[in-house]
Amino acid sequence: MKTNSGKRKETRRKGQLSLEMMLVLAALVFFVGILFVQMQKTATNGAQAVEIKAQDFFDKLNNSGEGLKRNGMLCSSDDECKSGYCSSVSGKCEAQ
Repeated sequence: MKTNSGKRKETRRKGQLSLEMMLVLAALVFFVGILFVQMQKTATNGAQAVEIKAQDFFDKLNNSGEGLKRNGMLCSSDDECKSGYCSSVSGKCEAQ
């Protein structure tokens, strides 16, 4: 009987090891998923910031010295926009 109980303990030990490995693997997949989502958010925010800066740069180059912003550009007051209207909701110049 001792040989049978020894085999049971061996089988049980292997089962516990597999469960532990599955838990470690699940935790690893979870953290990789979180890292992936955070990197996507960072890339999206960075791309938006670059787009805004590039648009501002090219608009400054294209302006005829008047310094007014086109529709869709970020603004803080109506005086900054060519259209004369800065949306308080979007914070961008818009046509009226």
